[in-house]
Amino acid sequence: GSHAFGVPEASKFKEMFDEYGINDNSTAVVDKLQKSLYCCGYNGPDSMEYENGTYPLSCCLAHSVVCKIPFIHRCKTEIARVLYPMSVIAKAVFYTLPPVEFLCVVATFYLISVLQKKKLTDQELIHEYSDL
Repeated sequence: GSHAFGVPEASKFKEMFDEYGINDNSTAVVDKLQKSLYCCGYNGPDSMEYENGTYPLSCCLAHSVVCKIPFIHRCKTEIARVLYPMSVIAKAVFYTLPPVEFLCVVATFYLISVLQKKKLTDQELIHEYSDL
């Protein structure tokens, strides 16, 4: 299928990158992902470059006032790398397949929690999402 055990593949996030600057929710999620994963653009920084040669601030380190030298990593690769272990947890957590939007939100929070080095066990994750 398009996703293993209800986990969206990195490609599901592509739509959010395509809607960057158009859809507020997509823009917020992309900004958070780029800052957290130190990546820029779904397929690299070229797609995020503005006409004046700068990039979204989320493509650069936090202290940047103007972003001229973006992160070189493609977010597609970084998202896939961090999402992979989630399929194991998802098998225990998701009994039905919720809508893709919900999965992307859960996946985003999962990515952020991993990056913040929160050591969540499978049991804790199951408990955390059991009342949703």
